[in-house]
Amino acid sequence: PPLPSPSPLPISSSTNKLLTPAALANKQIWHITAPASLSLASLKNLTLPASSGADEDEEDAPTISLPGGEYSVALAAATADTTRVLLPGRGGYKALEAPVGRTLHLQRVNVVGGEVYVGRKREARKQPEGLRMRFRPIGFGEEGECGEIGEVEGDEVVGERPVFKKHKKSGEGEVEEGEKERERKERERKERKERKEKKEKGKGKEKKVKK
Repeated sequence: PPLPSPSPLPISSSTNKLLTPAALANKQIWHITAPASLSLASLKNLTLPASSGADEDEEDAPTISLPGGEYSVALAAATADTTRVLLPGRGGYKALEAPVGRTLHLQRVNVVGGEVYVGRKREARKQPEGLRMRFRPIGFGEEGECGEIGEVEGDEVVGERPVFKKHKKSGEGEVEEGEKERERKERERKERKERKEKKEKGKGKEKKVKK
């Protein structure tokens, strides 16, 4: 369905007088856009600087000082054929015959940089003296060889390097004893077999001699 036409906005009699053909004689209508944070009261006594034209870059656009900071004044392209002022009335909206002479855009100028930031150097955290290493991994060394945390390097004594000892795991000794017992039984079995074979060979020779 078509959208309903917007309801007429209330307009004061003073505004009607400003936009009459007689009041607009030898005058221009300017369209100025500004950020929502900028109040209309600050634009009443606005003095705009001279502008070179619509083709100027944003960096070359003139600036003005307003409450809240600096603002650049950018001149838009000609809008006389594309922009019209509509006045609400009883029968709806009516376009003014006078065209929009200029369109200006006020934009906040953001100042970036300007100060050199020097990062603060972080110093190494000092360790309290007298701390001892209580946890020692397997094979680290005997007690008393770990030293203290926070010792001064000049006080270090160069001595023999700690000898890493191989610790047996739980059950490892039982496994080694079991292997030795199996090897001993295997040797005894081979010895009995060899003695039995020699004994059988000796009996065979005796039978041949008797014949």
